[in-house]
Amino acid sequence: MEKKAKFRLTLVALAVGGGLFGFVQAAPASETQLIWSTTSGLVNQSTTALLEGRHAHAIRFAKDALRTKTQASNHLIARHNLCLAYSAQGKAEDAKPYCDLALAASARTELTERDGRLVAGAENTDDATKPTLEAAVRTNVARVQGRALAENR
Repeated sequence: MEKKAKFRLTLVALAVGGGLFGFVQAAPASETQLIWSTTSGLVNQSTTALLEGRHAHAIRFAKDALRTKTQASNHLIARHNLCLAYSAQGKAEDAKPYCDLALAASARTELTERDGRLVAGAENTDDATKPTLEAAVRTNVARVQGRALAENR
């Protein structure tokens, strides 16, 4: 009887520890402001998969979006999603080129908030007071790269 009790206690401890570990791992992702598109379903599928923690799907949809003729803002979001998804998988070498390309973007695409989501419009803005896609991407990539640098110390 005592062996069964120890076994059950061990299983409960593992289950609670695993749940706690899963929560701690998911917490940093909540800091990231994911970005949706007004014109690309593939980009939105990638962002949704990223939100749900389905990184392989996010990568596949983002790569599909990069193979299409679409707006530069959609390509930027796709590269951003690839950077975040590969980083979440612990594949820093695969993430690096996409992070670098995302950081190098120079257009000023306006961001708006709709239903609690950041959405990149088709219009560029010269108004420095409006939030831009590029600023959000830079912030997210800096968070991911900063976290990766901290974990590699």
